[in-house]
Amino acid sequence: MTTQPRAGKNNDAPAEPGTITIELKDPIPFGDEMVEELKMRPLQAGDLWDLPLEGLKMGDMLTIACKVSSTPPPLMKRASARDMAAIVGAINDQLAPLQEATT
Repeated sequence: MTTQPRAGKNNDAPAEPGTITIELKDPIPFGDEMVEELKMRPLQAGDLWDLPLEGLKMGDMLTIACKVSSTPPPLMKRASARDMAAIVGAINDQLAPLQEATT
């Protein structure tokens, strides 16, 4: 069972505090591996650097998700709609304090 794609950071490293694990309802075959979960570290300013404060599109959200989970975009693009809902929900939860502070 593979939990994270090998492209990216060391998958055996201890999780950063605040890391969110999303169990995929529809695992994604990727090369020789089956990705069954995504581990998403907390957002950092650099993840949002070139994005608008308002009006984020689905592509923006999934770009952020790729950054915080070290997931290659071709893999993220294969996520099912119900897994996308969980992924985007996790990003929205982290963006909520920023959105409150700017309104």
